[in-house]
Amino acid sequence: MIEICIVTRNYQKTMAGFVKWEIGSRRVYTFNPETVTEQTYRGQPAEYAIKVCFAQSKNVIWEIMQPLSRSTIFQEFLDRHGQGIHHIAFNRGDRPWDERIQEFECPEPEDWFPAPPLYRRTQKWLPY
Repeated sequence: MIEICIVTRNYQKTMAGFVKWEIGSRRVYTFNPETVTEQTYRGQPAEYAIKVCFAQSKNVIWEIMQPLSRSTIFQEFLDRHGQGIHHIAFNRGDRPWDERIQEFECPEPEDWFPAPPLYRRTQKWLPY
């Protein structure tokens, strides 16, 4: 695992929590039509803005996303699930893409998360 992405309503509070956990190397960016060209949402041209923050703890990058406009997958996530883990990235080295995908194939989504959805369990420990 090389990255954990968290969606939050308030990146400043989340980053303050990371300071308490002694997670360092924090960087904050604003992605919007002026800084990112050819923006899309659900495959269609769109304009949106998000705060994108990065922090590092040992070998893991923490990516914190705060939507600043409605038309983003991150706002969809907040609306449906609240704050929590959006995705996790793994380093698979030089393995071809098809092999990487096969590693994660399973017959039913329940095989991935047999317990309650991961985002519900993580909300209790997020630092805000």
